[in-house]
Amino acid sequence: MALKKADKDAIIHAVGRISKCGSRRSKRIMSDFAGHKINKEEFNEMILIECHVKDIVTDCLNSAGLGRDVEEMNQILGKAIIAGDAEKVHMMASCGLLALNEFGYSQFQRAGHVHPLHLAAHHNQPEIIRIVFSKQPDRDIDESVNNQMTPLMMASIYGSVNAGRTLIELGANVNAVDISKKTPLIFSAWYGQLEFARLLLQSGANRGLKDRGGSTAEEYAVRYNNLDIVQLIREWA
Repeated sequence: MALKKADKDAIIHAVGRISKCGSRRSKRIMSDFAGHKINKEEFNEMILIECHVKDIVTDCLNSAGLGRDVEEMNQILGKAIIAGDAEKVHMMASCGLLALNEFGYSQFQRAGHVHPLHLAAHHNQPEIIRIVFSKQPDRDIDESVNNQMTPLMMASIYGSVNAGRTLIELGANVNAVDISKKTPLIFSAWYGQLEFARLLLQSGANRGLKDRGGSTAEEYAVRYNNLDIVQLIREWA
């Protein structure tokens, strides 16, 4: 659907304000929009990722009647992480938008929300993990969601070996425990992630650790009939 002239004028006004704040590519963005090379949704997103100050973005978008809230910003960032769009994640991280770090995540009901590292771990995006960590070097690589799931645990559930290897290289604790004392190795054994279990064992995971119910990773593998992992753990003894 074509934009009304009032909408178009408001958007161009917003870009003009961003231009005054030093966005180097705002003129090109405005030109692309005026030439119908990009649509309204793309235009809105480009405004967001090109500006270096979140408050200015919010002010500009509100003045244009196109206000974004934290949830909308996170949707853009979340989609970029899932897609492995390193350039977009890097740009948004440079704008400080990683501070908006909780995503509503219906695929993972246990926690309800996840952080950028968790999302990248789930979708096996090691480059994104490195970007997040480089932009926030003081960030805890073992940060948990609701005191439960670390990024390495998330990777262990989904068998995201490349992401897991990167997390470990960055210092993730292979023997971290969640609220029920489950370790990444227990999750791998539970969900049948053989190669991830191998990675954890090679990285020093303790196969003898027990969860709150007294079960080891090997016992989880037996319980869920993941016999290849049972064999792997026994051979590692």
